[in-house]
Amino acid sequence: MKYSSLRILFIILLICFFLPESPINSANQRMVSASLLTAGLGTESNTEITKTKHTSKLPSSKKITNYRLRKYRHVTQMMHDLSPATIELCVKNKVPPAAILSIISLESGWGSGYVGQITGNIMSLNAGKKSTKLPPLYLPEVIETGKILFDEVEIKKYDPEQLEYKMRSASMKRDYRPKSIAGTSKDLNYFKYHPKERVDAQMRCINDFIQRFVSYRSSIPAYREARANMDAYVKTHGVSILFDPTVNVEFIHTIGGRPNSFNYHEEWPLKVENIMNGVGLVELSRDMYLNHKTFNQSW
Repeated sequence: MKYSSLRILFIILLICFFLPESPINSANQRMVSASLLTAGLGTESNTEITKTKHTSKLPSSKKITNYRLRKYRHVTQMMHDLSPATIELCVKNKVPPAAILSIISLESGWGSGYVGQITGNIMSLNAGKKSTKLPPLYLPEVIETGKILFDEVEIKKYDPEQLEYKMRSASMKRDYRPKSIAGTSKDLNYFKYHPKERVDAQMRCINDFIQRFVSYRSSIPAYREARANMDAYVKTHGVSILFDPTVNVEFIHTIGGRPNSFNYHEEWPLKVENIMNGVGLVELSRDMYLNHKTFNQSW
């Protein structure tokens, strides 16, 4: 009897030892595993996702602060639209790109002038004998700010008492709008709603300046001098000399800042230089052309 009791006790102990895992414990373990998965710690795929979130790098703050004007949206937009084609055009015609980009920025007021917005004449070029120019226009001006309006959609945003209408004299600047509307008061907002055509018109204007003005055929000695200087530099050093800061500055001072030049005001070359340095246009054009980078990579 004694041995039978011991035997029964031994059997009970064996059964307890080999019992299956408790369903409660198993459930608790699954809950812990699920929590780990949710936190991204339990699977290889989630680990990869976590790494991906940290792969994109912010632009270098040092690079941004070097060029104080790049933080402005209108500066970025203009350079994005015009710099690639302008750089190619300048190199083809042996003219320093950074200087040209700086000049169009200053002359157009970063694209804010109403004549330039209407005509696409981004360099304020006078119309030739066979060119079409902008006629007199009766346009409103915002009394508080002095801004001249030409888009009917924008004009309707103001109350009549906020505006003052004035007759604007005929502009001597060339009108680069399509032939069907150039030289008329129709569709003054055409380029505002046709951005591709606007850029094309602006590039035609830049091309006119480079080929017609900076030319041996020009009647202005300053342009002929600039043309001769650039040709001599490229012949000696190759097109890479067009990306030299000193050459860009020399070009600016050759065509402006003195009588009978693009702009006779003494401070004009300094303003152009200020823009060139503030945007970092020598570095931008050099990076895009010589290093074959896109605008976004260079900016």
